[in-house]
Amino acid sequence: MSDDKSQTSLAIIPRTFDETRALSEYLSNASLVPASARKQPHNAMAMIMAGAEIGLAPMAALRAYHVIEGVPRLTADTMHAVILKRPDLVAYCQPVEQSPTRVTWKA
Repeated sequence: MSDDKSQTSLAIIPRTFDETRALSEYLSNASLVPASARKQPHNAMAMIMAGAEIGLAPMAALRAYHVIEGVPRLTADTMHAVILKRPDLVAYCQPVEQSPTRVTWKA
């Protein structure tokens, strides 16, 4: 039997700039956020906002990026998850090389 509540996200999703800023300030003090956002609420906010643009909840967004030379880049796991959430994108992605520990995709 399906329970509609089981499909409901329990993520805390900020709806306004001020809510996002407050959440970013709070989370940037947590030891569980990546170093690029720890004690840096502006970075946390940028990561949360960038993640929201591709449909990620705040905590997922904080885990979704590597910061390389000051530029946030999606992790490979996040790219894969974002593509799998969008059936229209899956058709454009094909694996071209696979091994037990690695896969290369062409888009």
